[in-house]
Amino acid sequence: MDSDSELSELLNYNVDSIKKTINTDEVVVDFWFNKEGILQGGGDIIVSLLRKDYEYPILLKMSMDDIYKTLRNEIKTTNVYLPLFENIWKPIVETAQLKDGERIYICLDDILQQIPIESIC
Repeated sequence: MDSDSELSELLNYNVDSIKKTINTDEVVVDFWFNKEGILQGGGDIIVSLLRKDYEYPILLKMSMDDIYKTLRNEIKTTNVYLPLFENIWKPIVETAQLKDGERIYICLDDILQQIPIESIC
């Protein structure tokens, strides 16, 4: 078996395992830094969104450069007090169609581990 098919098999196994353990009102939000360029380009944050009823996770690509600029207040947003929400969390809320009362499991990577989660959400 080649490494690509082994990786695909492992990813499918992990997705299926996670889907078995979550309820319909729960979502897994997994951030990982694409530092090795596993996905085209590299240097970005990949956000994987998974719900029980998703066949496959939805992937969002976020610019690491934009996240750093947001942290340094170099990117203007429409909400002066919530730039991290607007640049990180808002695309996730809209894509996963998150609703009040849903349980969210978050796994952070890289610089996002250093930011208090309440600053992002």
